[in-house]
Amino acid sequence: MQQAAERTLAGVECDNVALNKTVRELTARCEDQENTIRVLKSERQALLMRLFGRRSEKVDPTQVGLFRDELLTEAVSELETELAAKTGADAEHETPPAKSERNGRRRPPADLRRDRRQYTLAECDRLCPCCRVPMQAFGEDVTEQLEYVPASLFVIEHARTKYACRGCEQGVAIAVMPAQPIEKGLPGPGLLAHVALSKYGHHLPLYRLESIFAEQGVPVSRKTMCDWVAATAAMLAPIVAEQKRRMLQEPLLQSDDTHVQYQDRTRKGRTSRGFLWSYTIPWAEVVYDFTTTRSRSAPRDFLGHYKGHLQADGYAGYISLFPNRPDATIGCLAQVRRKFFEARLEDKDRAGTVLAAIQRIYRVERRAKAEKLSGEALVAVRLVEVMPILIELGLCFEALAALVLPKSMLGRAVGYAIGQWPAIKRYAAVAQAEAGNNSCEQTMRVPVLGRKNWMFAGSVEGGKRGAILFSLIVTCKRLGINPAEYLVDVITRVATHPNARIGELTPRGWKELREQTAGQA
Repeated sequence: MQQAAERTLAGVECDNVALNKTVRELTARCEDQENTIRVLKSERQALLMRLFGRRSEKVDPTQVGLFRDELLTEAVSELETELAAKTGADAEHETPPAKSERNGRRRPPADLRRDRRQYTLAECDRLCPCCRVPMQAFGEDVTEQLEYVPASLFVIEHARTKYACRGCEQGVAIAVMPAQPIEKGLPGPGLLAHVALSKYGHHLPLYRLESIFAEQGVPVSRKTMCDWVAATAAMLAPIVAEQKRRMLQEPLLQSDDTHVQYQDRTRKGRTSRGFLWSYTIPWAEVVYDFTTTRSRSAPRDFLGHYKGHLQADGYAGYISLFPNRPDATIGCLAQVRRKFFEARLEDKDRAGTVLAAIQRIYRVERRAKAEKLSGEALVAVRLVEVMPILIELGLCFEALAALVLPKSMLGRAVGYAIGQWPAIKRYAAVAQAEAGNNSCEQTMRVPVLGRKNWMFAGSVEGGKRGAILFSLIVTCKRLGINPAEYLVDVITRVATHPNARIGELTPRGWKELREQTAGQA
């Protein structure tokens, strides 16, 4: 009887152990599912914000300093206390933006052509209503109205006088025809510039231009315009090559890329994914490169044996470009900030702590820019004011990594930051570098808007032509040059311009030469 009871008790204990194991497994599964649901809800909210929310990533400076997290280590807690105090102090001393002195609508620019239309009274209406004596003019009331005249096509007739000898009737001479952009071609420099700028600067597909020209009574097929674009890109390619050569002599370049579909002739009726790379001097010249692959061979072929620093996002292909110079690549703080900005929807306090620290870094950068610091002076300010924040942020990321779920939005942001932090800290010691890669990212707006309209490039060659024209048009805009004026002038002169002075036709060289000419006049 006792043995039976012992066996029963042993069986019950085994059942309890099995049930406890099952409970633990179910509890763990429930926790995993709850975590997955939490992550999916955060991602859903982030997607809704991208679709319907504000595009700006600005954070209220009076709020980010209030974020606290008692679970972080003591060192990180001290950082957060400093962040809260500093952010609050900075917010108190911030001056509100000055109100615009402009009231009402803007007046049209003074250099616009003005067609004056004078209105006068008839003699019978000039009589004074009191004494019936003719009134004398003493002034006028001028009202400005802005009008628009549609662009028009016109024909230039190049008439060359021919000469012949009346005596022998053998010798014949004719005036020389000026060099044309396209030999024996129909379009002039202005039309070629208009077609190129319309597509690559104003995002108009060629079929829309075809319709616009037809409305003006001049049928021009999109196939013809495509040939014009090809010829324009070919004649401007040496200018972009010279701009690239000069850029590769700079101590720092920034890089970014985006995808662009292109029509693949090996896949009839289908497109393949190509990539448009941007290489730029911060807020200055930019050169685009089109490739059919995103492998490391693409930036390697463009940069060659570049000796300076390259600032870019976390793409691993950049790191392998400099095997003997591991410190040549610099990370992008803006990419880290963007991930924590999205993660604030999931964990407002912890993400807000990081955003507050990054905000302090950007305030130092803005102040240095306002004071026009550069070179060693800028590096000194960064090492004193920015580097301590970067070091403390690194400790903050390490503490957060042990507290958050790796697959959560905050966990992915922390993981990305930890991987990029050594490269990001290098920016403080390079005067030409910036905290983020925003300058290069802005160069991607033009092709990204364009691909929403013309959808894809017609071929690999078409993608490369687009890279050439994008390079000049976007560079003109960044340097404050009217791209239409630049393209017309350069297309007119490029055929006869000496190759040894090709630098004068780059946007920067063209602008400097014009400024010198204007100063001497």
